[in-house]
Amino acid sequence: MDLFQQQWATYRAVVEHDLMEHQAVATATKHAVEAWLERRPPDAAAPRMVDLGCGDLALLAPWLRGLPLGSYTGLDLTAAVLPLAQQALGSTTYPCRWLEADLLHWALESNTGTGPVAASTEPVDLLHSAFAVHHLNDAQKTTFLEAARQRISATGLFIWVDIFR
Repeated sequence: MDLFQQQWATYRAVVEHDLMEHQAVATATKHAVEAWLERRPPDAAAPRMVDLGCGDLALLAPWLRGLPLGSYTGLDLTAAVLPLAQQALGSTTYPCRWLEADLLHWALESNTGTGPVAASTEPVDLLHSAFAVHHLNDAQKTTFLEAARQRISATGLFIWVDIFR
């Protein structure tokens, strides 16, 4: 078993035993997004979602499959997890993109429209990050939040779930 598999097995045990209340977080995320979707105008374009630190999508994939998204981008720093996320999500009615990248670089490069993680110039409607932003130091968090704010549409939603000291 390689290092990634060992670390991922530990992470999966934490999730499966709900040691960090991942189930409650997933439920709260679903409710927040569903309430946001209900408030959107009926003629609004299907929302574009970016998931920063998507992991393997084990808890969110069944729910994500049914969302009326225009697109989904799953981004994670660990390339080995992206095929797991893609497999968990399976077939969707919307296009999906999988990126190995750092969430800070995503926010900064997306604003310039250049670089390997640059997205379209279209704003993101739904930005999600669970248990990933805490890996940044305080200055990086500030930079990330300032840059990410420029990427979210005026009526968009940012769901940030994390731990803090």
